[in-house]
Amino acid sequence: NTAFDTAAHALCCNIKATAQANIVVSILQARCAHFEMHDIAQTRYEQDISDLHKRLEQSEANFSNGQSLVQAFAQGLQKTKLDLDRTCASAAVADVLLVAKEQQDQK
Repeated sequence: NTAFDTAAHALCCNIKATAQANIVVSILQARCAHFEMHDIAQTRYEQDISDLHKRLEQSEANFSNGQSLVQAFAQGLQKTKLDLDRTCASAAVADVLLVAKEQQDQK
């Protein structure tokens, strides 16, 4: 009877230890899943930050290109104004010469 009791007690202890070990394994699995989700979230966060940096760099490049286009346009306007001023000056000179020629023809 004592050997049976000892074996039964050992079996009960073994069953309890196995149950406790299963609980510990479940807790560890849950924690591992939590850490894996944290790692996934961290990876996504880092990817989002990287994407934002790339967008910022692209925006800065676009802004720089826009500035260059505005400067080129402004230079084109200045050249057009100079050309227009020259044309007006030439027209004024031609007008003066025409008036002078008409006056000379009248004499």
